[in-house]
Amino acid sequence: MSLPLRLALCMTLVFSGCQRTVSGPLAIGGAEAVSAIQSADSVSASRLVSNHEYRPAVSDYEVDVGPITLSPAVRDRLREVFLNLRTKPSSKKACLPDFRIRLHFDGQASEVDILLCLECRIMAIYHNSAAFTCDNFDDVAPELIAISREIFPEDPAIQALR
Repeated sequence: MSLPLRLALCMTLVFSGCQRTVSGPLAIGGAEAVSAIQSADSVSASRLVSNHEYRPAVSDYEVDVGPITLSPAVRDRLREVFLNLRTKPSSKKACLPDFRIRLHFDGQASEVDILLCLECRIMAIYHNSAAFTCDNFDDVAPELIAISREIFPEDPAIQALR
């Protein structure tokens, strides 16, 4: 499937509140992506410039703050969240995501970037810098917001999220 077609399908599923439940490796992008998250010695976070456009490559997003290397404790919390992620049917979302947080997992054989829109609770997953999938993260939003507030304590917009 071509990248433009994959992106169109992805956004259609996100905005239509796709009716499926996925957990484990499929929810985060497959076995290679899971391996990258599990093996990542280095995990960093960046604050992205506001932009309501979905980009085909992670490098197309402009970084505002970071990257910030995360502590092993925060890295392990993020691993726990993403490796046990369950996505399931949710209500339709009539918003255009503004991916403001980038989490970069630098694995031994590959890299995974997870972009978060904390307002819409939509994530985009990039594997080796190319768009792979996107989905809602409603069930784990409280934990991801809490972690984001720890990473960016000086950011008033993130601190205001609940």
